[in-house]
Amino acid sequence: MPKIMPRVQRDAPAREIAPVETVAYRITAPWTIEAEPRTIKSIPHGTVLLRTLWAGICAADLRYVAGRRPPEVLQKKLPLVPGHEGVAEVIEASSDVKEVSSGDKVAVVPNIPCYVQDPEKYPGIEQACRACRPGGTGENYCLDVAFLGSTVDGVMQTHMLHPAWGLVKLPDDMPLDVGVLAEPVSVAIRAARQVEIPSDGRVCVLGAGVVGYVMALTLSKAFGVGKDRLTVTDVRAPRLEAVKPFANTSLASNANGPCNEEDSSALVFECAGGQAAHRTIPQAINLLGPGGVCMLLGVTEGPVPIPTRLILDKGLTLKGTTRSIKEDVEEAVGLLRDADFREAIAKVIYPETYPADSAESIIRAARIADDPASYGRVLLRW
Repeated sequence: MPKIMPRVQRDAPAREIAPVETVAYRITAPWTIEAEPRTIKSIPHGTVLLRTLWAGICAADLRYVAGRRPPEVLQKKLPLVPGHEGVAEVIEASSDVKEVSSGDKVAVVPNIPCYVQDPEKYPGIEQACRACRPGGTGENYCLDVAFLGSTVDGVMQTHMLHPAWGLVKLPDDMPLDVGVLAEPVSVAIRAARQVEIPSDGRVCVLGAGVVGYVMALTLSKAFGVGKDRLTVTDVRAPRLEAVKPFANTSLASNANGPCNEEDSSALVFECAGGQAAHRTIPQAINLLGPGGVCMLLGVTEGPVPIPTRLILDKGLTLKGTTRSIKEDVEEAVGLLRDADFREAIAKVIYPETYPADSAESIIRAARIADDPASYGRVLLRW
């Protein structure tokens, strides 16, 4: 059975529509995507029918496409439609929806918290899961979340149903390919919102891939971290060129880091993940001064050795962050209204886009995105 998102207020009458034929591109096995025809005949209460326009392929998608999650996870998750970075057009909406209208271009919020996607079980935010209720950890840590491309089918389908709650309108003059980046920017905003940004201390971003670039740019433009206080490191010198207009750079080829004892950081964002985490997490621990904080954005499935001696001696904090919430996507769209920010963020878009007109084309794009020699967010256009 397809993992279609639970619909809000499922007991309310749905709006019957002329059947819409759609194609969902499902991962069925590593490097295997199948085109599955589906038919949408009604729009549930509180829900919108969308036509996908653009989608990004990120590392989270590739972990499913390439089969890099643990076998027990893949067995539970697949088949699955990937994709959580998307821009779509509103086609129709249920009669109660007032927030958007037909023809609107929207950024799709992929993180639908428990009290929105299943109000029968969670009738209000006060009755939400421990993470989502007031005083909780946050909706990005929801214990019963519907997250596109992970717990439910994602945006890589020609048409889809999505709660109206989870849409953010894009300005008419915003390039839609840039609009796809609202979600990655929102993740950077969420990471920064969960820690106190020092007013005068040094901030370091480890990893200058897409996640690191977006994190550093967001810190610079949205949180006022000046170039004199912001350093970005990577083991590949070409990746550092893009951040030089707003950050200092350092080629980091080992875990000792680029800074000496007198030049320690108050805050580090680890944005590399994967196998690099074996270097970058110890590097972060070395870089941080007493009482410093490391925000972990990079994802790795396996265990990573951590030198606890320095953590204890310095009183350090390592904090994990994941995903974002609707308010972050709204803030990201606001940032993208600024022409200078749009120009800077567009530098992480891979120069070639790929048509999402077949499973083969999507696989071809995914292989480019998975190639360590390529740089930038690979986009699919519908």
